[in-house]
Amino acid sequence: SSEALERMIQENGGDNNAFTTQDYTGYYENMPSGTLEMILDIESDRLHNLLFDPKAITSEREVVKEERRMRVENSIFGILNELTFSTVFKVLPYRWPVIGSMDDLNATSDEDFKDFYRHHYAPNNAVLVVAGDFDSKMAKKWINKYYDPIPTQSIPEITYSPEPPQKGERVSSVVKEVQNVTVCLAYQGEATGQGDEYALDLIANLLGEGTSSRLHKKLVYGAQIADAV
Repeated sequence: SSEALERMIQENGGDNNAFTTQDYTGYYENMPSGTLEMILDIESDRLHNLLFDPKAITSEREVVKEERRMRVENSIFGILNELTFSTVFKVLPYRWPVIGSMDDLNATSDEDFKDFYRHHYAPNNAVLVVAGDFDSKMAKKWINKYYDPIPTQSIPEITYSPEPPQKGERVSSVVKEVQNVTVCLAYQGEATGQGDEYALDLIANLLGEGTSSRLHKKLVYGAQIADAV
């Protein structure tokens, strides 16, 4: 159970969490290096032996719904982020919020969860990353021990229509009872790992990452026309 997993990790001086992006879901533990075999045992179990406890699913569904209320519906940045993605993308699934809509969260059935888990939680659809102070030979031995018995799955092939070229500027707006106006500007960049992607990443950091960034210095400190950038 998740409670037993949490207890094992905390008793060994570690911490863990999980997250989902537009492209993948990640689970991680930060633990003393001497517990590597235990971590691999835990994570391989998650990949193959998930318990579909109806009570736990009902409880977690409410947790995620509350997370949506807090991070999206009661946050101008959350609302703006969803609006930006749905404005930029008209065809690709990136137009949908990662956490889903309230309708989605209410409608998803236990069978939907089981079907997704059965197809996508498989060794041939996963990446395992180990970093820290450990013996590589032992790590590989343990990885083989715990992951080799897990069968591969037939991953459903999903094909997407390409995003059509954008012919002009797109503008969306939302009105809420807030004190300040918040603006988001989005520009098309390069595909991951191609062309000027790294240069554009660096420029974005120089312009807007942290209080030492160019825009923060100019608009917040200098002109004093913004609270944050």
